[in-house]
Amino acid sequence: MPHAFTCSLLFAVLLLATACTPGGPSLDDAMRRYDRGLYSTAQRMAAGVARTSTGDQHDRAAYVAGMAAMHQQGQDEVAKRWLRQATRSNDTQVRARAEAMLGELDRRDGQWRNAVRHFERAWPGLDRQQRIDTADAAISSLQAAGDVDGVEAWQHRLAGSDTTPTNAQWTLQAGAFRSRDGAAAHRRSVQVMSKRAGLGDPRIHQAQRDGRQLWLVHVGAFASRGQAETARRTIPGVELLIVRVP
Repeated sequence: MPHAFTCSLLFAVLLLATACTPGGPSLDDAMRRYDRGLYSTAQRMAAGVARTSTGDQHDRAAYVAGMAAMHQQGQDEVAKRWLRQATRSNDTQVRARAEAMLGELDRRDGQWRNAVRHFERAWPGLDRQQRIDTADAAISSLQAAGDVDGVEAWQHRLAGSDTTPTNAQWTLQAGAFRSRDGAAAHRRSVQVMSKRAGLGDPRIHQAQRDGRQLWLVHVGAFASRGQAETARRTIPGVELLIVRVP
């Protein structure tokens, strides 16, 4: 299965304009098949659009074809060919997402250094949550490669990036972990409930407590403690602490 961030990256493409291909399926048709889990059909349709179109439409179709191929057994090389085409897009977002997915494919294959290079190229064009997920993947790759300095560099990059909502005083803390991997796993476990409650994607924040380095999982961002308390009740069954935004 693709890394957790593949779905958020793909769905973002839905916000981009698509156009019909004369005499054939449109990219919208391919996206609908993808949404239903019909990846082989989605890939075939998107590939058809890519072959008969140019410019932005070609690049978006190539990206969707690559994403659909990623979900199919034994199609990684096909996915890479389509995604490489998408990385030549003039659209910064499409290019960045394609780079991130190439990084994920290399990460699957244990090509840690190549994966991180793709994540580096993707980073500037990604939005807040995609940056968090990409940083998680880069850190995991660098840990596997035994690159302690690289891990630290990415942790600093993440801490200094635009990954925390502004104008917020309070948040809900879902857990504190001694490793980033533990925090990332817990963030994924509460992600669906957080989104269902309208609180968006959980975030990971690095902190120092009593001389120890911890990774905290935060959910939501609120202007008042009362708002945070109200939000906490929308996620039953999960232990959430109301804390100040760091």
